[in-house]
Amino acid sequence: MQSSEKIRPQSITFYDTAAYVIRPATMQHGCSLVEFMSTNGAAQLPDYVVSHWWGDSVRDVQACLTQHARDRQLDLKNSAYWLLSVSGASRRCAARAHVHA
Repeated sequence: MQSSEKIRPQSITFYDTAAYVIRPATMQHGCSLVEFMSTNGAAQLPDYVVSHWWGDSVRDVQACLTQHARDRQLDLKNSAYWLLSVSGASRRCAARAHVHA
């Protein structure tokens, strides 16, 4: 996306989120967004781990996750989803797979 283009909420992708939110928030701390957002420093264990295309609309992925929770009658406020693009888990999993392969 060029800097002169307006970003519309319905078209924000995970590429945009990484460039404008995740990297700026976490780069100096050297952590994932999940770790950065932790309020008490405790492990942020997921109920579900979600893989998706970085070009997906954040809004569309959120709608899918909301529907997933409703279909399974989950408590939306207490169900934890890790999106590999923001959790940092993908880098760690890849590193572990390489070490243990």
